[in-house]
Amino acid sequence: MLLRKFLAFLLASIIITPTLTAVLYLTSGGIFLSVLLPIIALYVVGGLFSYGIPASVLSDWLTQKMTEVKRRQYSFWFHVLSGVSFIFILGILADPSTLFNDFITYWTSMYPFFFGALFAAIVLWFCDEWVRKKRGN
Repeated sequence: MLLRKFLAFLLASIIITPTLTAVLYLTSGGIFLSVLLPIIALYVVGGLFSYGIPASVLSDWLTQKMTEVKRRQYSFWFHVLSGVSFIFILGILADPSTLFNDFITYWTSMYPFFFGALFAAIVLWFCDEWVRKKRGN
């Protein structure tokens, strides 16, 4: 299972990094790609490795006795909720007063990260399911 998770992590990193880099490049007014790509890669690889893989392993453990269809559905929603909760956890650690006292300000500054985390969680889930299907486990 850990080999499958690592393969899914590598594949997801290869998909997410250039995609988020392109989106940020197009929406930011043209920040230098040579600066943006390594920064995005650092966050994507670090986040997926430290939070995405453990959440995916936990998802597999929680859904192991379910039928294939239910396992896939519950796993998807677990990945999505884990990805979005990651940003809430970072918000609580970084600046809890803004999160709890002025949610509008918090959301205004953090919504790009929510969508990035949501995208990363869905891609990681998809890659994990694809590797599972290809490897037959």
